[in-house]
Amino acid sequence: MAEKPKTERKKEGGTKTGGEEKVLIIPLRRKARKSPRNMRMNRSVREMKTFLARHMRTEPGNISVSQQLNERLWKGGVHNPPARIKIKVRADEEGRVFASLLEEKERQKRESKRKLGLRERLARRREEAKEEKEKPAVPEAPKEKEKTRKERPKEAPEDIDQELMLQG
Repeated sequence: MAEKPKTERKKEGGTKTGGEEKVLIIPLRRKARKSPRNMRMNRSVREMKTFLARHMRTEPGNISVSQQLNERLWKGGVHNPPARIKIKVRADEEGRVFASLLEEKERQKRESKRKLGLRERLARRREEAKEEKEKPAVPEAPKEKEKTRKERPKEAPEDIDQELMLQG
């Protein structure tokens, strides 16, 4: 089977790694230092995307950056981008690339914990009220309450004479 020329191979496949993950360390300092102070962060983000596009063999427009990664980049403000950053990159079969921090935990889908609307909350309360009414009333055993001082019988000292002698 004849191998295709390089130009055709690049156009055919979206990414080099379909469905794989990579860990990359992206150097940002050199490019950021060459740009004016007020443009350093913009240049760093652009360089990060071109670096990812080059290593994942896709276009910079197909790259998505997670919120935590974006916040880490912008932590120092527009004037002070990080010198380098460790990221985890995941590509899918359609050519999209997702970049996130290396230590970032994947978010789990929480469909059950989503915010409920007013109707849903009221319906849930009604169901809970019905369940409480349907429960059989179990009489509780009466608790023995502690006797107060007045209810307790006074204990007479055995040796009244000795106590009187000690007091007087």
